[in-house]
Amino acid sequence: MGKIKSVKKLWIIAGVVVVIAVVLSVIGMLYHQYTSTVEWKKTQQPELASLTPEQLYLSDDDRENMGVYNNYKSQLWDDEKQNFKSTDEELFENFVNSFTKIENLNLSGVNELFHDIKDIHDLRLRVEKVQAEKPDEYLKVIETVIKDEFDKLNALAQNNRVAGAVQDVYKKLGTYATSHNQLVEIYEAFANIFTIGDEISVKDSVTTADATAFTNVASTFDRADLISRLQSIVKEASNTLADNASIVDIQQKIDETKELKSRFEALKKEISDKKKALDSQVVDYPSFVGKTKQELEKWAKENNINIRYRQSSGETSDKVKAQLPAITTYKRIMKGSTIEVELELKQVTPTTENATTTTSSTTRRNSR
Repeated sequence: MGKIKSVKKLWIIAGVVVVIAVVLSVIGMLYHQYTSTVEWKKTQQPELASLTPEQLYLSDDDRENMGVYNNYKSQLWDDEKQNFKSTDEELFENFVNSFTKIENLNLSGVNELFHDIKDIHDLRLRVEKVQAEKPDEYLKVIETVIKDEFDKLNALAQNNRVAGAVQDVYKKLGTYATSHNQLVEIYEAFANIFTIGDEISVKDSVTTADATAFTNVASTFDRADLISRLQSIVKEASNTLADNASIVDIQQKIDETKELKSRFEALKKEISDKKKALDSQVVDYPSFVGKTKQELEKWAKENNINIRYRQSSGETSDKVKAQLPAITTYKRIMKGSTIEVELELKQVTPTTENATTTTSSTTRRNSR
């Protein structure tokens, strides 16, 4: 009996050992599987040293999502140069999608940097897309880009985290701004030649010189695909422009002739008006020698002529002896002029006493 009890006891101990071994084996397997999973997850999690203090308290899932985000970011973005390492669109999409799993965590610096990178990426794509636009839409698109994006870039430029990328986009925008200004100049030169509506027609006043001006402007532009159609239209219109040049030249000569005729007529009228004005101030200058003083003064009053009488040593009559200026010098005289007049002296009649004295004197001279 004692032997049987000992065997049973041994079997019981053996069974317990087996159970313990099995349990330990299962625990070992589970532990190995767990540690393998943890090791796999560690590759998706960020280094603790790269996390900010509040990120150290993230859950395993959040930390894993953070690792995925950082992995895509490291492939896409160079933190040191503050610029893009890659322009792969699929990588950027993965980067954006990875952020959606952590955006609610409000992690300091992560959200801001993500949005800065995304804004810069969107701006760069939009600027680059301008190159692919059609010529008739190019001006509108590039005007919008230049006006709108500079404001956004200025805001982003304040943030040193994206300084390199901002600088790159600024350079591209500067290039497009130059292209835009050149295109505006080209389109203006084109519009100087043609009336642009439902149909494009040559203006009457333009010539080959305007086409040359357009060609000179267009030759400085390196995007032939945007202006080739305009250039071909100008070339097709060359004969019309040459004809216009002849017409304009003839018209110019006609206009010059009309202008000369007009100036000649104006000069004739000016001379005529001046002659009339002069005639109204000039009167005929007659001779008054032998005429009376009264006749002279009447004429002088009617014609606004001043008279100055010359002093005489004797008593004068009312007869005019001489006048200055003489009529041989002037046939006409200006109103308001002054003439000098000399009157004749009166004839003295001898008295009886004087006659007797004269006779006696004569007799005595004769007797001698």
